[in-house]
Amino acid sequence: MEIRKKVGFILGPLLFFLIYFAPILSENPRAHDLLAVFLLVVVWWVTECIPIPVTALLIPVFITILKISTVKEALTPFANPIILLFLGSFILARAMYVHGIDLKLAYSVLSLKSIRNKPIRILFALGLTSMFLSMWISNTATTAMMYPIALGVLSTFHQDKKKTRELSFGVVLLLTLAYAASIGGIGTPIIIAITQAVGINPLPPVLGSAIGCSFAFMLPVATPPNAIIYGSGLIKLPQMMKAGFWLNIAGILIIWLSITFLAPLLGLI
Repeated sequence: MEIRKKVGFILGPLLFFLIYFAPILSENPRAHDLLAVFLLVVVWWVTECIPIPVTALLIPVFITILKISTVKEALTPFANPIILLFLGSFILARAMYVHGIDLKLAYSVLSLKSIRNKPIRILFALGLTSMFLSMWISNTATTAMMYPIALGVLSTFHQDKKKTRELSFGVVLLLTLAYAASIGGIGTPIIIAITQAVGINPLPPVLGSAIGCSFAFMLPVATPPNAIIYGSGLIKLPQMMKAGFWLNIAGILIIWLSITFLAPLLGLI
């Protein structure tokens, strides 16, 4: 077991009992117990000391045993429509793989003279496609559509089996699809529709919330595209965190500069 996993396996329960017996949030016992469970789960999830699906299944067990919620309330999120959407995306990807559709689509992309087998151009082409589609349909549906195509592209490349600290082309490609879909999702009409309904300037809420949500790159729970790509099993959590951290920092700067300087300069706020 890796050192990271060993530390997480011990640190998680330690934080749980530390918070559980600490005199905090005494006015709200359920919130106090939930905080203890939250810290345990987060540590186990980030360090991957036990399989992440097992950690996820332990959440309703913990909150039921501690009487934070009923069994029905604890298990209800597992039937959330977004979960079924994820499941459907993986079923679709598997069906495309079985029938060879993913390879046909991948070969059609790689056969273009402007792309060929040049990794940078492949990343640009698929990322741009993902971003464009996400401007018109949901970023979740876009990622579900692009995911099997990406797998087909990856199957045509001979990946270096040697362990390296650098991100492999496969990891970069999958992250590119997820991040591009999230960025393209800025163009979809939810926040704007709400602001128009109440008769206020839509730009500040869009810049602050829509872009902020779309620029969440670091964790699988940040956006549905992140969760879909992470669910492929081809990307480890530390890899996503490493790539997403700097993009998150860049996103924060972009949002701050847009709201503070660009929007007033253009007279939009």
